[in-house]
Amino acid sequence: MADVDVVPIAIGVAAVGAVGIGLYLLSQQPPVPPGTIATSLAIGASPNPAEPGQPVTISGVLMRTDLNQGIPGRNVSIEQSLDQLVWQELTIVQTAADGSYAVQVAFPAAGTYYVRSRFAGGAV
Repeated sequence: MADVDVVPIAIGVAAVGAVGIGLYLLSQQPPVPPGTIATSLAIGASPNPAEPGQPVTISGVLMRTDLNQGIPGRNVSIEQSLDQLVWQELTIVQTAADGSYAVQVAFPAAGTYYVRSRFAGGAV
């Protein structure tokens, strides 16, 4: 089973009695096989709170845990789910020179969304 970091982030209630967007973020990597290098993958969202249709920046960093440094040029998949059972890929973003990544998304309707970032691994 993959390691998962869960960061609950509530995204907006527009007014009393109005439902805004609830966004929950997960960061996921597969288990580290023997003889390979462990990584960490962080994820965050801004602004918080947000309104339906408002751009939200999903960002984070992919790190080598043994050297505590970012990993550049790697693909990170950003996915969303309404139920944490069925996931839909929103986009794939490549990490920058410092291992960071960022992408803007907008959620069209009020509700609860789960967003995760995934790194499949590979040679570093």
